[in-house]
Amino acid sequence: MGKFQVFQKIGVAILILSLSVVLRSEVAVGVERMTSNRSIYEYGFVYHLRDAGVYTNPYGTSGAKYITNIHTYDSKDLKLINRATTKRGTYYRFAVAGKIIGWVDARAVGRFYYGSMESIWKKEQTVYVNQVDGIYLRPYSDPSAKVGSTANYLGKKVTIDRQAVVRGWWYNRLKVNGRVIGWVKSKNLSKDNRQTIYSMGNVTKYGKIKLSNATIFTAASDLFHAKVVTNTASMYQRDVRILKEARLYSGLWYQISYQGVYQGWIPAVAVQVTFTQSMEKVTTGQKQVKNSSARVYQLPIQDPVLDKGNLTVYENKIIEVDREVSVLGETWYRLFYKKHDGSRWVNPTIGFVKAKDVENLTDNASRFQLQMNIPNAENQQGIAYNNGIYYVAFDNKTSSRIIAYNKNGIEVGRTKDMPIGHASEMSYYNGKLYISNGGLEAATVYVVNFDNSMIEKTLDLSAYGRSALVTVVDSDTLLLHTAYDAYASNTFTFLDMNGNRKSAFTKNNIGVAQGIAFQYGKIYFHTNNYMTIMDSKGRTLDRQWLSFKGESQGIDLAENGKLILGYNGKNRIYQEK
Repeated sequence: MGKFQVFQKIGVAILILSLSVVLRSEVAVGVERMTSNRSIYEYGFVYHLRDAGVYTNPYGTSGAKYITNIHTYDSKDLKLINRATTKRGTYYRFAVAGKIIGWVDARAVGRFYYGSMESIWKKEQTVYVNQVDGIYLRPYSDPSAKVGSTANYLGKKVTIDRQAVVRGWWYNRLKVNGRVIGWVKSKNLSKDNRQTIYSMGNVTKYGKIKLSNATIFTAASDLFHAKVVTNTASMYQRDVRILKEARLYSGLWYQISYQGVYQGWIPAVAVQVTFTQSMEKVTTGQKQVKNSSARVYQLPIQDPVLDKGNLTVYENKIIEVDREVSVLGETWYRLFYKKHDGSRWVNPTIGFVKAKDVENLTDNASRFQLQMNIPNAENQQGIAYNNGIYYVAFDNKTSSRIIAYNKNGIEVGRTKDMPIGHASEMSYYNGKLYISNGGLEAATVYVVNFDNSMIEKTLDLSAYGRSALVTVVDSDTLLLHTAYDAYASNTFTFLDMNGNRKSAFTKNNIGVAQGIAFQYGKIYFHTNNYMTIMDSKGRTLDRQWLSFKGESQGIDLAENGKLILGYNGKNRIYQEK
């Protein structure tokens, strides 16, 4: 044998050895082929092997990539749509809520529906559809496999030709005029149309029992499973809540409760309906409490179960009306309270009260007379009063000026423009004007000499918040209003003349701050069209509504205790008569 032949044989041997290594390597990687793959229509659930992986193809086959773990779908229904086999085992392709997920080892799945569970009858039966429910492609109520509703067949004859029990529910396959419609729960079918429930739904109604011997059943008496519960003797002429109503072959039925306790079903003829939500009329308006001990109810019915307390907490407050309804000849209002939580209006519903327990707001505008129309059309802000002179601040965005008027509205002096912010409120004391900057700026109070337009002192009160208003209480005390939001809360702080805190209190939801004054131990807090009067501890003494047009701006008191109010838009000042 020549050298060439020897090398040739060696080369062939190496090639054979290389091929064998490649083949062994391929088997080691485990690339398998599916030996079968067919479509199925079954349902299952995660049963064993909760750590089994879900793959894009059966595990070990070409292109199989890991997706997730099967325990991700614990407590979910698995719709099985393919069954495949490999040398390694059997795999299901499944969907959840109509979405195809992937493939999983069949040993991880327990099936609760498959085709052989269906009993095929030799003879079809004729039945009636007795209530509204879904129709499904298979005997299981899978929303993704819903094909219709029994509503179209209610009270009509249909035929059934198959039956199955799936997850404890009996199902029948429905046919109409020889055509298969789908599967329905057997409870929706009956042998005669006396069992038909034409409609059933939740309602919000009340009524009075008008028959003393009517029978209450566990279900409408037409239905084969209805049983007697009791009669209406103990409820005669009492209020009952109607929870549901159903229309059957025999007529209308009500499901009722009495004093919060469920009773059962009663023919509608035994009940006089006294309230239903359709009786409510949308309305608007503002009221104040007339009888603080009056009860508030969730609905306009004096049922102890609906009792929400009394109106005491809303004394001296403006309450809003949004519904009106007449029940047995008596008018009720639904009330709510304008409330801001710091970021938005939440306006919680108070409840229903009898109209006689609230009253229209007392308009206090008639207590005032127009003192002057102000000729200056600039943005009017805070006001102050001293010895017949009315000081009015005007905000020019980058600065403010103060103009003084006599009682006839004639200008008697003015300052230069000064860097005093918004000039939201003023108070005259001992020859000086104390002026708050206001707006959304950190609280600052300026002590200004009107005669020479000089800012003699600046108090940095930013530690107390923003939206400042100020008034002088006495020679050693200032009263500062601040807020961190425009609506929800208002803080009132008593300070010494250097801005040091003495005491404070906070009130919630009493309006957008527009002016503040203090006299004889009372705080007068002016907001848009309302004036809240409080003592030094923050107790509300009175709340008064004012119907003046425009935005309220500033408040002060004359020496005789008469209130002075500023309004802008058409700039003007009112004074109490």
